[in-house]
Amino acid sequence: MIRYDSSHDKHDCCGCRACEQACPKQAIVMETDSEGFLYPRIDAGKCVNCGLCNRVCPIETGSGSTAHPLGVFAAQCHDDNILRNSSSGGMFSLIAAYVLEKGGTVYGAAFDGEMYLRHVRITDKEMLCNLRGSKYVQSDIGNSYTQAREDLKNGLPVYFTGTPCQIQGLKLFLRKDYDKLLTTDLVCHGTPSYKIFANTIHNIEKKRQGKIFRYLFRDKKVGGWSCSSSSSAFRRFKDNKEVFQPRSNDMSAYYNAFISGSMMRYACYSCPFANVHRPGDITLADCWGVDKIVPDFPNMQKGVSTVLVNSSKGMAVWNAVSAKTVNRQIAEADAVANNANLHHASPLPEGRSTCYGLAFNDYGKFLDKYRPSAKENIKFYLKYHIKRLPVVGSAFKRIKDILK
Repeated sequence: MIRYDSSHDKHDCCGCRACEQACPKQAIVMETDSEGFLYPRIDAGKCVNCGLCNRVCPIETGSGSTAHPLGVFAAQCHDDNILRNSSSGGMFSLIAAYVLEKGGTVYGAAFDGEMYLRHVRITDKEMLCNLRGSKYVQSDIGNSYTQAREDLKNGLPVYFTGTPCQIQGLKLFLRKDYDKLLTTDLVCHGTPSYKIFANTIHNIEKKRQGKIFRYLFRDKKVGGWSCSSSSSAFRRFKDNKEVFQPRSNDMSAYYNAFISGSMMRYACYSCPFANVHRPGDITLADCWGVDKIVPDFPNMQKGVSTVLVNSSKGMAVWNAVSAKTVNRQIAEADAVANNANLHHASPLPEGRSTCYGLAFNDYGKFLDKYRPSAKENIKFYLKYHIKRLPVVGSAFKRIKDILK
């Protein structure tokens, strides 16, 4: 048996499952390590050394591209409902709806009833809400590459979204180009394991005495267009009442550990896709710094996306959906300057070796290390609740506008 069993080896696997799904002898299975990350195990008795697993590995092959985007845009969806429920500018929903209207299928990450994040296939616009929004945990691809290939063989348009390694894994798995395949990669900070996220969920449920059924890593109703705006909703065990919970110490500790880079899988720290040479037809990200890049961009506080159009196929789709957006063309250099993971991978921090140990073995110390200070919490909750008082909230908004 061959398996990844050292941190050095683990730098060479992103957990995309391309090798598992491509193996003609079903000699590869994915197993979780102690941190909860998926790695391949090869059954030497079944393996025929064909080398296909190496050829479909996105980490081993890299992007293989030196091309720059054909165009870069700051964009915001016209539809207020989509915009309100999206993490940034609502571009994913517009593109996905365009493909679905053509009778196609859409693949993206969605939580199931146990808050496990997996890639799913949808054919109905009503299901887009499950795929919408940033999710700071690794999605399990499952057999979605195989499903997408079947859709393409049956002549269906397919829109596949994911991290750049997942998109490159799909393209290598398919081993040929399909005219009806459209891909979007997301500018990615790195991926924590499901196990450490599940640990956070467990501790929240234990404290709140309820079952979480919705978790938003970024909820504009809580903190506007920002990263530190998580929320959850749970049903209390004692009376089944639904309770909404804006940002808590547990949620904030998880986010702070994530943004510090302490929870990523090892391959993320040497990601070959952390540059502008992207594997997707389109790349989506937050347009941080839009106030300086495009100072007159209207309603920017509602969220703005950066759209990198990387192929002629991507440009055709962008031209089809852009009429439903407010958009401005921006310089590639501005997009790169305001998004670190477009020019380098997240660095490996010293705390990486202790983060998982604390989370699993001494959760109290994990909270102490990563949760916000009391001052930060007081500031957040004062702002959150004051804005929800009808008169005071209106005055608060007016003062904020005046002081801009």
